[in-house]
Amino acid sequence: MFDINAKQPARDAMEVADYIELGRLVTEWARDPSTRPASAADLNRQLAGIAVIRRPVKKVVFVQDDEDTIYVRLPDTEKLDERINEMMDDCSGRLYPVPYFYRDYFDPGFGPVMSAYETLLARLGDSVAVQG
Repeated sequence: MFDINAKQPARDAMEVADYIELGRLVTEWARDPSTRPASAADLNRQLAGIAVIRRPVKKVVFVQDDEDTIYVRLPDTEKLDERINEMMDDCSGRLYPVPYFYRDYFDPGFGPVMSAYETLLARLGDSVAVQG
């Protein structure tokens, strides 16, 4: 599902064209570690047509949860403070930017409705896109 209806937040590490396909790729990496890109160039090749990384990346590191460990990924403090300041301005009329597929999920009205599986894939894709 292409997310072309809304401008994506510049805070995201990736500009995503298709959250469902990104989720499929994340699922493949989780299930088969041999498919994971070993370099930033490999990552860019695998993301072709799905997403574009917005900033220079020198290395790619994969961390996978297991039953005994929880990984808490903390945001960069400078970026966090910047986003907090933007969202604290109540007079701006600004809403917190989220990918368009969430609107389809919470307000399915007229338009495409994703299956539960497609929603899972899109959420997986979104969880990767917002890193950075």
